[in-house]
Amino acid sequence: MNLARMFQCLANAVDSLCEWYWTTPLISRDFSRFFPEITSYSSKGQEFQFVYKARLHQHDWCLTFLARITVNGAEGDSIVVKFVDRYGIEPHELLTSEELAPRLMYFSDLAKRRPGHWYDGFGMVVMEHLEGTTLADKYARSVVSDDVRAAVTKAIGILAGKYLVRGDLRRSNVMVLNGDGKEQVRIIDFDWSGRAEVVRYPLFLSSSVFPAELGIRDFELIEKSHDVVMAERMFIR
Repeated sequence: MNLARMFQCLANAVDSLCEWYWTTPLISRDFSRFFPEITSYSSKGQEFQFVYKARLHQHDWCLTFLARITVNGAEGDSIVVKFVDRYGIEPHELLTSEELAPRLMYFSDLAKRRPGHWYDGFGMVVMEHLEGTTLADKYARSVVSDDVRAAVTKAIGILAGKYLVRGDLRRSNVMVLNGDGKEQVRIIDFDWSGRAEVVRYPLFLSSSVFPAELGIRDFELIEKSHDVVMAERMFIR
């Protein structure tokens, strides 16, 4: 008898708990606490507000976000907001002018924008959001197209002509835009880019991706020839 009463009490408790969860309103649906607190940037004397929508990659250390510009509370164009500890602004702008990179809309050293804040040492990059597919996905099991080869080769040549380097030239860092006809290629992620033989590779490079026998090693200077080597590897695998 006591056992039956105990089970009845448990059943009543479960029913009450379920009812509480179903009827209690959520305190807030505001997920902004999961994103950085910086939600604006300025361009050509105009201040732009934006809201974060999602991380672009599903891992906790991703500091690249999809966002949308807001005007009077209404959401507008999509943008990409990225927090970096180094970035090749000059190479990015140069390839943007040749329609080989996303349009760069803003860059700021956050140490100047928020002195003494934990953002010290980081910069914020804002660029247009493009609809497309990386070579890593589109050509996962095949050699890249002639359009892609020509565009990447052109980009490397343009950079080399200004004594600039791309640095991290892999299939995951090259996009093909959505659309029919000739493939439109955009180079993305200029974190390692900069002046040839001035910028260096980061530590802990993957030897399976960056061949040490070709001079591509941890903290070594990035040379123009390295971009050519990495491009050739990228074209075939």
